[in-house]
Amino acid sequence: MVAHDLLNPLASVDGWTMAVRYSLDGVPDHPDLDEARGGLDRLSQDSARMRGLIDGLLHYATAREATIVPVQVDLGEVVADITLARTDAAAPSPPPTIPRAAPASPSRCRTASLPSPRRLPHQDSSVRTPDT
Repeated sequence: MVAHDLLNPLASVDGWTMAVRYSLDGVPDHPDLDEARGGLDRLSQDSARMRGLIDGLLHYATAREATIVPVQVDLGEVVADITLARTDAAAPSPPPTIPRAAPASPSRCRTASLPSPRRLPHQDSSVRTPDT
């Protein structure tokens, strides 16, 4: 029963993901558009993985009383699926792009002159600063 209740919100996530994907089809190219589509791809993959977990839970619930029949499992496929899931989760997001400013002309640059250090009132009078 719980597994069926989990499928309803997952169907909503899938539906909204498809709706957003379709709404992005007519959008002009933009640097953030690829990132948005990549996020939707990850959301779809994670949703499919969650659906597989829920389906497995449903199969387990209905097959509890059934006779166990051993089957061969391709461990390479299992490892590849786990590796893909972990790699996708650990993939760093690309660094933000910061536009470069045009170089300043030398005529506009000035050197800043810093005031000379002075003794603060709370400092010991025996400590000498360069201007004392």
